[in-house]
Amino acid sequence: MLRRLGAVTALAAGLVLAPLTPGAVHAAPVTSDPVQTSAVCDFGPRAVRLGSSPRRVEFDVPGATQWRVRVPDLGIDARPGHRVKTFDPARYDNSDAGLHPARVTVDGNSCDSTFRLLRASNVGLLVRHRHPYRYLTGTVTRVGFGDRTGVSRVGGVRVAVQRRTGTGWVTEKVLTTDKKGRYSGRVAIGKRVWRAVAGPTATTAGQVSAVAKHEKEWPKPKPKPKPKPKPEPKPEPAPEPYYENCDAVRRAGAAPLHRGEPGYASHLDRDGDGVACE
Repeated sequence: MLRRLGAVTALAAGLVLAPLTPGAVHAAPVTSDPVQTSAVCDFGPRAVRLGSSPRRVEFDVPGATQWRVRVPDLGIDARPGHRVKTFDPARYDNSDAGLHPARVTVDGNSCDSTFRLLRASNVGLLVRHRHPYRYLTGTVTRVGFGDRTGVSRVGGVRVAVQRRTGTGWVTEKVLTTDKKGRYSGRVAIGKRVWRAVAGPTATTAGQVSAVAKHEKEWPKPKPKPKPKPKPEPKPEPAPEPYYENCDAVRRAGAAPLHRGEPGYASHLDRDGDGVACE
């Protein structure tokens, strides 16, 4: 695995991912060998990306007939006639992922080298559109070894979201996953074909997402309901008139008063026939 300041270069079982630099044009991934310490230490593979299933890997030292590659931490002891090593995730722990010392012997000459075991990862990408933005979201997960089989989300991973052009892939935005392995961002750009490239860590392989050719329209926000008008308060009924005597009733022009009418009172109806101030 190679690291450079300001860029991320991912090596996963021989796969080198282009630097995650916004605006840079990236061609299709190419295969490459890591830098060797010496010709004697030139063995392969120098790294293995291990997923949830066992994987058979054949070791070799180019141009040599008598050779031996040993990685004691991982139980690797490869040589002619015993080139193949089966990597079983159930036999390792998550702590076994990373860089390990290796010893290479060719025709009696030995040197120290390194070998890296990487946990396989996966990166998803979803593109949504709401004018004038494209919203780019996804998650990064990785497999577990030993008792922690299954997948878990990975935080702190740099993800380059790239759009396809006529000359290759261009990084539009570089995002970083949160503690729950999620990343999100938005760009003001027209419809494009997208992919996401998750950079590697010391223990996790980098990965490229499936190409996102389609996008979803983000649901438009529902308009807020108009507030219902408050009902107008009902006018309070006028107080019922009170007459002290029939003279007051006559002055008001209300005589005679019948029982049930406003102002009628028993002290105005002396004979109790229901008609006051006759």
